[in-house]
Amino acid sequence: MKPAIIRFPYRHYREAGAPVIPIKVLAGHRWRRIWGYLDSGAAYSILTVTEARRLGLLRIKARRMAVTTSGGQTHQISLHRLWVKLGDHRLSITFGVPRGFDIDFNLLGRRDLFRRYQICFDDARGVVTFVPNRSMF
Repeated sequence: MKPAIIRFPYRHYREAGAPVIPIKVLAGHRWRRIWGYLDSGAAYSILTVTEARRLGLLRIKARRMAVTTSGGQTHQISLHRLWVKLGDHRLSITFGVPRGFDIDFNLLGRRDLFRRYQICFDDARGVVTFVPNRSMF
C-alpha cells in the first residue's frame, strides 16, 4: 500500500506563519512530541540542548562532527540517530546536538527528510506537504 500524503498547517512563529511541524521521537522507550522548524536550507536536523536533555541524549556518547552555520561559523555537534513518526510514517533521522553553543529552536533539515519525501512549502496557503518517494517506502 502506498504511504499517504502528509500535510501540516503553518504555525505562528515569530510574528508570521512558518513551517513548524510536530513530530514524535522515540526516546527512553517512549514516544515524545517535539516541534521542529522545517528548513530547506539546513543540511542536518538539529535539536536544542534543552530538547536533547529532555530526551536523555546528553548522557549518551555520540560521534561528533563539525558543521558550518549560515553565518560562516564552524561548531561541533554530536550525532544521534533516532526513530521518528511523521504523521503515520515511521523513519529514522540523524539529529545533531550542539556542543558549546545552542540554538533557540529545533531544525528539521534536508539530510533524511528530503530524500524520503517531495516537500512543498505553500506559503500562500500556509501549508507544507510531504509526498512520499515510492522507492523509499
